[in-house]
Amino acid sequence: MINFRNYVKDAVNTELYKLKVDITINEIDAITDSIIFDWNEIGDPDANFEELVEWNVDQYLTHA
Repeated sequence: MINFRNYVKDAVNTELYKLKVDITINEIDAITDSIIFDWNEIGDPDANFEELVEWNVDQYLTHA
């Protein structure tokens, strides 16, 4: 069984790699936690996970 947290963390790392951005593990964990919180709050089975990851990474990098 796949661990959702690890799946989200991998998606964050992939997005950061595409953007050529290097941040700390603690920052990656913070973004991961934010995405998991947002995903649980949305509760929409049709929500786009990739867009949620992109938006959270962008927001973190913009406001960090």
